[in-house]
Amino acid sequence: MASNKNALIRYKVIDQCLRNSFRRWTLNDLIDACSEALFEYEGKDVFVSKRTVQLDIQHMRSDKLGYEAPIEVYDRKYYRYTDPNYSIKNIPIREGDIAVIQEAITVLKNLKIFRCLRK
Repeated sequence: MASNKNALIRYKVIDQCLRNSFRRWTLNDLIDACSEALFEYEGKDVFVSKRTVQLDIQHMRSDKLGYEAPIEVYDRKYYRYTDPNYSIKNIPIREGDIAVIQEAITVLKNLKIFRCLRK
């Protein structure tokens, strides 16, 4: 399985964990959850490293992926979203993204294949 696909699985798992505000999530809990999810998807006993999950959290917090996840550490041990309604699945489409999508639609409309599919 491609490493970027593994990363997407880990992001999804971390998001699901942090959305569950009834539990306190330590870094080790997140590592275990990610490892279990990769086992389910991959069928292999894959251990996710501490550094991998730390980098995943860093990427989720940044604008690099467009998530800008409000992840905080509290009590110097537990992770959570500062906004309990946040999820990486609920990210709005930005103006720049809309322009790119519209441009892609225009290109597809100009292709003969697209016209054949519309009929």
